[in-house]
Amino acid sequence: MGMQKNRPKPAEVGPVRLTVVRGPNAQGKWYFRGRRKQERDVVWTGWATRDEAQVAVAALVTAGLPAPSSRSEPSAWRLETVEDLLNAWILREESRAALTADCNRRIKGTTLATNRGRATRIVFGPREAHGPSPRVAALGIGSVLLMNLSTGRLGDWVDARLAHRTGGAPRTIRSDLKTLSAAFTWGQRDYASLRSLAQFPPIHELFRVRASWVTNRVTPTDADVDAVLAQLDADARLGVELLAVTGARLSEVACLRAEQILPECIVEVDGKTGPRKTAVPRAFHAILVEKARGKEPSAYLLDGCTWADRNAWLGSRLKQACKRAGVEPFTANGLRRAMVRLLRRQSVPREVRLAMLGHTEDVCRDHYDEVADFEKRAAVQKARVGFRKGADPAVIEGPWGQDWAQKTGTHDDCGA
Repeated sequence: MGMQKNRPKPAEVGPVRLTVVRGPNAQGKWYFRGRRKQERDVVWTGWATRDEAQVAVAALVTAGLPAPSSRSEPSAWRLETVEDLLNAWILREESRAALTADCNRRIKGTTLATNRGRATRIVFGPREAHGPSPRVAALGIGSVLLMNLSTGRLGDWVDARLAHRTGGAPRTIRSDLKTLSAAFTWGQRDYASLRSLAQFPPIHELFRVRASWVTNRVTPTDADVDAVLAQLDADARLGVELLAVTGARLSEVACLRAEQILPECIVEVDGKTGPRKTAVPRAFHAILVEKARGKEPSAYLLDGCTWADRNAWLGSRLKQACKRAGVEPFTANGLRRAMVRLLRRQSVPREVRLAMLGHTEDVCRDHYDEVADFEKRAAVQKARVGFRKGADPAVIEGPWGQDWAQKTGTHDDCGA
């Protein structure tokens, strides 16, 4: 906050007015934007001190400013296609990542990496599912002109990605659209040539009754997990075991490094909510320690992965194992929900569950803390609801008693 008090004042150099857009960066410089006062078009941008910015703009004025009708952007920043826009936006994101830590406009390196990945996926298409993961060029829209980026064109793109086997999950496509929308909004604000274009369409309109996709919300049983593990070997099995034992995210396990296996049965994972520590059983910890032995600290623990996209590799192995085992397919998030259910049934305090998952209470309750049907049946039995008068107390109305007995070995304990 103290740095913002030293924000340089605007300056005028001939017909150009200089203002600070953001900053400071690590070198103490600010990102200036120079606009022509009458036409309001951008003639200069860059990181500089106030004096340096004035000198640079004075040189431009002396050399002669381009005519307003010739576009406001330098030739290297002509924003005509989606690829042009995203390239310029990523450069802007890189400048934000270079800001000092106390600047509220700064973004983390992980955010920059995420934005780069999404931009690459939008421009060149998502990865194929096998081998070195080449791009599906037909699903990239980098060459599409910004003036043609209509609701219909974007809706067709969403349709094509949903229909393709590696086009991405609905949530992934939605995140790509949010990134494209953010870049488009920024472009319209900073570049005069884009202001005449229509605003980016609401994202929810692009998903309106467009494809018969269903988000996988299957939560596996212990028997399902055992059957799937029997179909896996080597690093794929170890990765799925880690998912099941820790309830960690797919990326946190796929990119786990040797140095993250800590003493005293602790594993440190690092994902979208930052690093956190979770515990594993002692016998399983010994397996992880042995796996990490002799590796460089920064080396991946699951070194059997040969794909460029490690998340896709582990997710694909899990999907194939479900098919071979003949169980209803589930994802890494399904194992995460199963872990939450297990912890809840064992009466593990909520704050401990949240610390292990790396989620807020609201997210955990809305997306992971689901109650299974067999838990509801157990609750009915434990509360002794529905007994007929004079009937054998071991018999309960409805088709639940035998099913629960087979699952838990008891008629009056919900296992919580």
